[in-house]
Amino acid sequence: MSGRDFWGWPSTPKRPPPAHGIKMKKAGTTWWGQRWLEALERVLGGDSGRLSRGRTYARAGRTHDLVVQRGKVTARVTGSRPKPYAISLTLKQLDEGVWEKAIAGMAGRAQYAAELLAGTMPQAIDDVFLAAGGSLFPRNRKELMTACSCPDWGDPCKHVAATHYVLGEAFDRDPFLLFELRGRTKEQVLSALRAAQLEQEERVPVERLAQD
Repeated sequence: MSGRDFWGWPSTPKRPPPAHGIKMKKAGTTWWGQRWLEALERVLGGDSGRLSRGRTYARAGRTHDLVVQRGKVTARVTGSRPKPYAISLTLKQLDEGVWEKAIAGMAGRAQYAAELLAGTMPQAIDDVFLAAGGSLFPRNRKELMTACSCPDWGDPCKHVAATHYVLGEAFDRDPFLLFELRGRTKEQVLSALRAAQLEQEERVPVERLAQD
């Protein structure tokens, strides 16, 4: 007699990870990657068992076809069923006013601009976004929505957790994915940052002339 899982589905061996699966080695090696992973426990409030199984899935390369576009992440996770599960993570985009203030704030700090233009994320960059009325990282459940095609009622399920961990490692490699999830591409941020810097540089001589 074949066994059945918690939801009544026949128990079957897990399918092998696909050849193009993304094997997570170690997520959270940067401060921004770690901050993202903390959202899994703090914002989503997942139980330790599902999070642990999610890490196992992520290390095994069961997550694949990961796509990050403005405010949304989609992926597939191979489990025991013939068809991979479809996962989505949706992060609320920051409005234009917040972005404009944040860009101006970053441009006004030479070190921030230098680090961003060099491809790294300044340690206290979220202070700029908080001052502008937003945050790069999700602060509550309303800002981060998750969905999975599996029958698990848990939120997050292990498939969502696996995608979350894989995404954390992707953030370690490319911090600009955080901007992408909040509504701006790397090119848009850097272009706006350069323009804001130029505007500030041009404004200084004019203000000095007015004072004279």
